[in-house]
Amino acid sequence: MKNEKYLYSEITSKILEAFYQVYNKVGFGFEKSVYVKSLAIAMKNLELKRGTNKELPIYFLGDEVGKIKIDIFVENNVLVKVANEDEIKNRDAEILQNELRMSEIEVGLLLNFGRTPGQKRKVNLSAIG
Repeated sequence: MKNEKYLYSEITSKILEAFYQVYNKVGFGFEKSVYVKSLAIAMKNLELKRGTNKELPIYFLGDEVGKIKIDIFVENNVLVKVANEDEIKNRDAEILQNELRMSEIEVGLLLNFGRTPGQKRKVNLSAIG
């Protein structure tokens, strides 16, 4: 389902479909790595190109100062951060926003496999031309 209002909505819709497939089948309470691997399989079945545990460099004034470890990078456009907390924490959303800003990736999703599933979408306005 494509929504022209949101950047990469076709991709993020499929990511959310994969998220709920995994949540409904696996549930909550497992290690984060279980969800990352399960999401990668679900995304593969939805024909999404993805890489897991990918590292992207962070630059300051042209020099590399560190790396961001991304749980899942989808279609070279969307950063997916996986959490397994009781509820989404503001800190996780803030970290995702900073990762987007420093990596110049435009869209990120925070997917939480808590008692109640949750998700947040973040957009890096500075990366959008």
